[in-house]
Amino acid sequence: MGKLNTNTMKKNLLLAAFLMGSFVTVKAQDVILSESFEDTEAVYESGWGGLDLDGDGAAASVYLENPTITAAGFSGQVAGTGNFSVAGGQVVPNADSDNAWWSPEFELPADAPAAVTFKVAGLPLQEGATASYGIYVIPSEDVAEIDNIGDFITYLDGISPVMTEVAPEEATETTVDLSSYAGQTVSVLYRHYQNDEAPAYLFLDDVEVTSGETASVKDLASSKLSVYPNPATNVINVNGANALVNNVAIVDINGRTVKSVKFAGVAEAQVNVSDLASGVYVMTIASDKGTTTQKIVKN
Repeated sequence: MGKLNTNTMKKNLLLAAFLMGSFVTVKAQDVILSESFEDTEAVYESGWGGLDLDGDGAAASVYLENPTITAAGFSGQVAGTGNFSVAGGQVVPNADSDNAWWSPEFELPADAPAAVTFKVAGLPLQEGATASYGIYVIPSEDVAEIDNIGDFITYLDGISPVMTEVAPEEATETTVDLSSYAGQTVSVLYRHYQNDEAPAYLFLDDVEVTSGETASVKDLASSKLSVYPNPATNVINVNGANALVNNVAIVDINGRTVKSVKFAGVAEAQVNVSDLASGVYVMTIASDKGTTTQKIVKN
């Protein structure tokens, strides 16, 4: 396979609406990348684009402001996807739906913490529907030689997302730590997948990548949370000194969410892992102070 630069590869993978991505560099400011999706043409020109991973002809795209978006707590335009198609005026759910929204590349500083903050919501079209999503941080060098969608899906399935979650039904700000990628050129990919057969939208807005002390999720969230025992056999405790736990999700090495437990803003949460196979997992903890991830080991 011939070697391609990342922007060329992305152009091959994205739909026709996606134009070649720009490269965002860090200057002497804290904001590295910021997008509110208000100018549709500028969004695509800057390097954002939707990927149709399931091949159903639909991908993530910019949605114009409408009552559905407003009902989810957003104002203005958003990026969004749905796990369904419309045929004959009827919504047809797709249980194997897999779509993604990919950011432009940006360079993270080598000597400062960094984080990405965004607003997210899942809007069910019928009772009980949910919108599951994962966030992947993709180093440009990892995908430099990938030039087709099949190989890209294989790549995604072979790495762990930095966070997986079931989107809340109202627009909620979420922050993910990027400090482990310090000094690298990366993209952030939002993947709407692992859905049930009930139709739902996933909406995304106000994405901002920042660096500096204000971007340190470790200071904001993980320093306020302790996870023990680790390794664990039966139960993992999540204790928030000054943070209240809202949700804990556990992802296996194949990127599958194997457990997700909701809590009503508790200072101490217990997650039963006795039913999980022995191995390494990624735990995502959502609290009132932010979202953080931690590697755990199940004995």
